[in-house]
Amino acid sequence: MAMDEMRYKNKNFNGWTIIVLTVFLACQIMGCRHTQSNLSKGISEFWGDSIAFYIFTKPQNGYKISVAHNANITMLHFERGDSFSCYCAIDLLPKSIRQSAIKEDGIFIVDVDIPVVKVDTLDNKHIPKSDIFFMDVNFDGKEDLVQAIRGNGWIDYTCYDLENGIYESLSPGIVPAMKDAPYDSFSSGIEPMQSGYVAFDYQKKEIFVHHGSGCCAFTDTWAKAFEGDSFGTSPCIKVVKKECYTFDGDTEVVETYALRDDTLKMVGTVKRNYLQENGKNERQN
Repeated sequence: MAMDEMRYKNKNFNGWTIIVLTVFLACQIMGCRHTQSNLSKGISEFWGDSIAFYIFTKPQNGYKISVAHNANITMLHFERGDSFSCYCAIDLLPKSIRQSAIKEDGIFIVDVDIPVVKVDTLDNKHIPKSDIFFMDVNFDGKEDLVQAIRGNGWIDYTCYDLENGIYESLSPGIVPAMKDAPYDSFSSGIEPMQSGYVAFDYQKKEIFVHHGSGCCAFTDTWAKAFEGDSFGTSPCIKVVKKECYTFDGDTEVVETYALRDDTLKMVGTVKRNYLQENGKNERQN
């Protein structure tokens, strides 16, 4: 499966929202009042025999987690105390859960851990051991959920703001993936020859993304955190500069964009002979 297909295969899941929420709420109620056999019967009657329901044995980063999975969707439910509850649809069932499950359907109690990752760079030297982890990617002091999906030499990172994303969702209770820039290009190489990476400066609250696109193009993106104000503007991460590099033979084209009037606008284009420039720099060095 291509990387872009994996990234977007669950993008249009809004039609499932009411069904999934109903099933999850029903499961929680039945889990409190009935035996596991009755819970299994209730799930099967609603979904048929093709649903797998996973319950984590212990909290992860303060959340109680359960997962519903079938061929169409993988939905995680996060709870904390009596006041916090949200759901998010992820691209793939995490490997740690797949390894714990015996069959493709039924109810499973799984003993897995979702680690909290604290690094300043995601690249080919800092690859998280787990394909799903918690990490603060928007500088709000609270860890977000991140899923890492391996492609052909690359890792694509999809992020979910569990604490604040629920308020930006079009569907009540559902946390959407963070698809706005710079999060839409979060990726890193696996092998040394793949130079893509994401760097975080937690003191300055800035993000730098070096994102490759095939053999002949790459993009550098600079983003930083902006505080909210008394007029109702929420804190956010905005791209403040972007440089797009394309190569055609010995010709390099660099398009530069900058934040102007709250909009990213092209501010310059440079076209040069890449081989001559490199040769000149080597002679100077």
